[in-house]
Amino acid sequence: MAPGRPVPPLLLESPAGGVCGIHREQGYGETPEGGIRSVKRARSIYEIYEHLPKTNCGQCGTHCMGFAGYLLARDVRPADCPGLSDPAFAESRRVLEEMLGSGVKNERTGLIVYDDRCIGCGICVSVCPVHSVDHREVAVGKGPRFGDGAVIEIVDGRVRLARPERCNRAIPSAPPCKACADFCPTDAMELV
Repeated sequence: MAPGRPVPPLLLESPAGGVCGIHREQGYGETPEGGIRSVKRARSIYEIYEHLPKTNCGQCGTHCMGFAGYLLARDVRPADCPGLSDPAFAESRRVLEEMLGSGVKNERTGLIVYDDRCIGCGICVSVCPVHSVDHREVAVGKGPRFGDGAVIEIVDGRVRLARPERCNRAIPSAPPCKACADFCPTDAMELV
């Protein structure tokens, strides 16, 4: 690809000049030089635990494996582990922060949105089953009218959870759903 051209969300330029794909357990990020690099995403407690001090000191209120579970659920941040503030674990803390991202979890739905990864494509809006039931135009591939109670909106080129109370994940009797996160091409949405 020519320098200055945007790289498609699911492709990476390799150092050798070729293009390679990104697996779903990976995201992508920019390098300081403006290039694109692969970023591994945490998918299990064990992947997180691997980067913790493993001292089981209890200063965080639990043991390291328990803390890994809280990290995976986004109930705590890597900075909440006193052991990770030790300079000897600086690289581990950096890796954990990159794996877990900087998104904020919506307590009602468990949805985490990473603004820095969102490209504003609107696929999440189109695949949301709440929208397809409420809005006929969504069933034919158009987006919903935002004033009509859309769960997810694209505002200023970024995804926003507009009405979390309407999300199927916030309704106990509704079937579990994660369509928005599953179809996001840049992993800008995650459900925990």
